[in-house]
Amino acid sequence: AQDSDVIPSRRPPGRLTVLKIDCEGCEAALVPLGVERVCTEQIYMEVHVLPTSLPEVISMLAGLSADYSWYHLELNPFGFPGVFFEVSMMRRVRCLT
Repeated sequence: AQDSDVIPSRRPPGRLTVLKIDCEGCEAALVPLGVERVCTEQIYMEVHVLPTSLPEVISMLAGLSADYSWYHLELNPFGFPGVFFEVSMMRRVRCLT
């Protein structure tokens, strides 16, 4: 699926309380687009870091850190190949809608 197939092109009204995502490596492409289009209070995701995806994952996490605080991080010891971890984030400023 392409980004446009998964995330609507128009911003839906309101907000999303929780975004839970485990998309086997597509987080860096989809999560920033999703939270840009829909105000999201909390994010729970498994992040997949492969040698080829490291720059994109770092960029995604740095970008999210501007608006979100991390409150849980857990390494998934069964990630292969690469490094997988679960991360939970809460928006610093609540959504107004």
